[in-house]
Amino acid sequence: MNTSDVRLSNILRILILCAIVSGFAESAIKAQELQPGQWLTYTSMRAIADVAVTSDSLGFWAVTSGGAFRAPFDGSIDNIKALRNTDGLIDNQLTAVATDQSGNVYLGGTTGSFCIYSESTGRVQQKNDIIVKQNLTHKIINSMSVSGNRVYLSTGYGLTVYDRSTGQFAETITKFSNLRDQDTAVATIESGGNTYVVLVDSVAVTSSNNLSGAWRTISGTVGTLRSVALFHGMIYVGSSAGLFVYDPASDRFHLVTGTAQYSITRVAAPSARDSLYMLTKDGITLISSPDGISLGSR
Repeated sequence: MNTSDVRLSNILRILILCAIVSGFAESAIKAQELQPGQWLTYTSMRAIADVAVTSDSLGFWAVTSGGAFRAPFDGSIDNIKALRNTDGLIDNQLTAVATDQSGNVYLGGTTGSFCIYSESTGRVQQKNDIIVKQNLTHKIINSMSVSGNRVYLSTGYGLTVYDRSTGQFAETITKFSNLRDQDTAVATIESGGNTYVVLVDSVAVTSSNNLSGAWRTISGTVGTLRSVALFHGMIYVGSSAGLFVYDPASDRFHLVTGTAQYSITRVAAPSARDSLYMLTKDGITLISSPDGISLGSR
């Protein structure tokens, strides 16, 4: 097994066996050596909400209801790093994490808290813009994704875009096509010059060059939508009713044969391996290989 396979295996285990991994991380964090007169605040990190691979691909960041932590894939406890409100976070109730190649870690929370931790400087930037907006009713950040200079925040009220180049929030979209205002966005992805926002029961799309322009919805999905992934230029959406793939020719989503019985929690296409996986309560299933769609347990 090569290094990329080891990393892929570990990241998938993290997503499925989060209780075991978080138990390891919590024990390691609590084992940090203290200097005389030094105090540390400990919060529970047993329930992992989201994970992201570090910029050097040697470890992962995980967010929990008790803060965030970084751990290496090799299982050692020497490089465990914990972040809580005592370390500069706005709050500990975290729900989403994303990383970029510059070593920045983006952390989102239940109240709309948004913080940026720099691995190079060790500093935390606090961004309270979402928290203070009175017109937003449900501010939880469900997931985040990085594309170029944009960080897409999929939230309980829609989509907010953070501009990495300016260090400011660029725009917020709460209305997609004819869907209800402040609908819940669960995931966002860019592909082919378009931005796709996965809502709970629909997928909306518009040009990435004009997010404030006209949005339209794409039909074909059923069930509760939960996740999105890009694999071989195709967009896959995970749902409580199976896996759906977007067909540009017909401009609609189609159910992937053999997946209707799966209630999918996450769709993942790790760059370490040319394969697509779906995560369910029963474990990991390999959906697609480079040669096409095929199902198999993992």
